[in-house]
Amino acid sequence: MDARPGYRLDTRGALGVVTGSMVGVGIFLAPAEMARAISAPGWFLAVWVLAALGAASGAAAYSALGTWRPRSGGDVVFLREAFGDGVAFAAGQVQFFAIFCGSAAVIAAALGQYQLASLTGWDLGVVLVDVPVLGGITWARILGAAVVLGLTATQSRGLRVADRVQRALALFPVLALSLLAIGTVVAALMGTLPPPTAAAAPVVPSVGALVTAWLAAHFAYSGWNAVIYLAGEVDAPERTLWRSMVGGTIAVAALYLLICGAFLMGLGMGGLAEAGEAGTALATRVAGPTAGRWMNGLIAIGLVGTTHATLLGGARVAQVMAAHGELPAVFARTDNLHTPTPALWLQGAWTALLVLGAGADALLSGVALAMVVIGTMTVLSLFVLRLRLGTSGPGTPRQLALASVHLVVGLGIVAVEVHRAIDEGQASALGGLGAMLLLVVVGSLLKRRRDAVRVGAHDAASADVVQGPE
Repeated sequence: MDARPGYRLDTRGALGVVTGSMVGVGIFLAPAEMARAISAPGWFLAVWVLAALGAASGAAAYSALGTWRPRSGGDVVFLREAFGDGVAFAAGQVQFFAIFCGSAAVIAAALGQYQLASLTGWDLGVVLVDVPVLGGITWARILGAAVVLGLTATQSRGLRVADRVQRALALFPVLALSLLAIGTVVAALMGTLPPPTAAAAPVVPSVGALVTAWLAAHFAYSGWNAVIYLAGEVDAPERTLWRSMVGGTIAVAALYLLICGAFLMGLGMGGLAEAGEAGTALATRVAGPTAGRWMNGLIAIGLVGTTHATLLGGARVAQVMAAHGELPAVFARTDNLHTPTPALWLQGAWTALLVLGAGADALLSGVALAMVVIGTMTVLSLFVLRLRLGTSGPGTPRQLALASVHLVVGLGIVAVEVHRAIDEGQASALGGLGAMLLLVVVGSLLKRRRDAVRVGAHDAASADVVQGPE
């Protein structure tokens, strides 16, 4: 699917989508959550490295699948090929309505509630009106929803415009992190950096604590596969997908390790554990309140970029589902620029409602485990297709070797999380998996119904041909 005749994302554009999706609110929130789970700096950095390895190996698997089937839509394309329509239907519904729209809504809501309120100094939390179902509507929610709708309008102008916007927005969070890390190192070398806050005596973390920390780092790395949802709109996918996803993940991992080192130098494990949003906390500690406000502004721009990249991919999932009869057919349509405009506005409207109703957090927490399951199944589909099709299937030996790392890690995390959910009675986590299984059944039944209708129509047409006109 070409967003404009002759126009496709090149490597730089694809890198902008990947880095813009990855470098967002996660790197500012995850370190504090990790520091509260594990107190030893060595383990803290080791988890970041392991999460980077998992992301890079996943990127290798997805690039192999995308090269083999360079079609927009991402996971649903590969899951349909490997496991059938039922699994693809379930994954698509969860991904579009919960993961993509929910993620964009959480980021946009945080932008309005925290960054914009801090930058302007205004109280954006005042309830303006109570709306049934949605609850109290605040200025922060209205601004967050407006950002979503504004970005949707931008993307509806075509991929060329969206590409240019994404490249520009992707620079800001990288710039913010680089400046923060360099400033911290310079302050340390000059001896002007306040001593970091010591944590409790470091101890060997439990398996549960390590998994908690890994999931936080995994969230910060999420977005490494963002460009796969636009695989049908990239130039030379066999080259562009590998370079943008694997190369982009490695580059972001290096940046994350640099900034995490700065967090340890400037805040220490104790100060990091006490921080809410680590970026502004470190900037304020190193250079004062003014620097903290500047960092807050750069983070705000980065959040807009992350929201923009998330919305780019989600609309393509809805378009593919509609093309297979899993959403109304209108959402499969494209305009004269080959842009899936109806799917974009469906996504924008649903995401804006989630922002206004503050329901995205609950939605994401309910399907968090299902998110990991979908990603693991997509990587598994690489091996299923390779076994089924042999050398004509996806993946080179190098890609398969790297993908096996992601598969082992994914299966291990799923096993630990399912065990913990059962042990701790986490109904929401198990409910998300149950809902996904129910959607598999629904998708399979819909497929049978569509097939029966097609067979009936074919038989009727054949009968007309045999009988001829009366």
